[in-house]
Parts: sequence; C-alpha cells; structure tokens
Amino acid sequence: MQGVAHNLGFGKSIIHNEAYAAGNYTTAFIPDYYPDGYSGDTLNQDQKRMVALAGHQLKNIFVNYNHATAANEDRVIYVTVVGQAEEADHDWKVEKSATDSSKFTVTDMATNESSEMELSNFDFSHNSLIKMKAG
Repeated sequence: MQGVAHNLGFGKSIIHNEAYAAGNYTTAFIPDYYPDGYSGDTLNQDQKRMVALAGHQLKNIFVNYNHATAANEDRVIYVTVVGQAEEADHDWKVEKSATDSSKFTVTDMATNESSEMELSNFDFSHNSLIKMKAG
C-alpha cells in the first residue's frame, strides 16, 4: 500500500462522541465504544484535500532534510489518500505556485477539479507535530 495512511476519520469519530465531548470517558474508551473495531467516519473532500496538501509539505521536508537549501523541493507531488473502511483510495495532484510559496493548486485526479489553496501556516516540529492553517 502506498499513499497517506491516516486515522483522521477515527479521530473525527471520537471527537463527535457525546461521552468524549462531555469528558465522560476512561482508558477503556475504545473497547467501550468500539467493541467490534472501528469502521466509521470518512473524510469529506475538503478534509482529503488538506491531507493531500500536508502530504506535499511533509514529502518536501524529507526531500530536503540533508540539504542547505530548498533547491531539491518537488513543486508537484502526487498524493494518494488511503480510503477508510469501504471507501476507495483518492488520488490528488498538489502543485506549489512558482511565484508564491504559500499558494497551491490541489487537483482531484478522479474528477480533474482543481482548488486554489493558500497555506499561511505550516509547522513540522520534532518529527511528529504538524500545525496547519489553510486559507
């Protein structure tokens, strides 16, 4: 399997759980609320688009890890967002603007629909934390 594997739908399901929102949970939350395993929430198109954009940024971080400049950066990256449950994988083309490093064109490869996105804040710290705010 290739692509961006994620558990964002699972996190989305937990956040929308009434007991969790009320603070009424223990370390047995998952076995209590998901005794047969998780197969729930899927991401909508906007959420998948954001995952694709994050994949672009992370790929370029790793491409440039041992380089002094961003000269090795890939401006265009194709990202597969792995489907959840019975959902199919979703392919995206993410292209960074040649003139403005905060602007991207994200294209759904299945429909060829493109969206312009501006990424005004991206932080990757300690090899694990991502903070993004897209406009």
